[in-house]
Amino acid sequence: MRTVIITITDEFGNVTNNPKKNTYQLDLETKGFDSIEKAVINFKNKMLPDLQKQLLEKEQ
Repeated sequence: MRTVIITITDEFGNVTNNPKKNTYQLDLETKGFDSIEKAVINFKNKMLPDLQKQLLEKEQ
């Protein structure tokens, strides 16, 4: 299983989020294209709402 960690930095390179909170697993059933595509779509659908929420909370 592959792990993706999202780290957000400001213009000075300072980390502005909690990378542990932004850790996602990529479920690769096989090494085929279909499996990779499915894993990326699932990752995107889970990660983007989390990331958007964190960025909006940071701006408030």
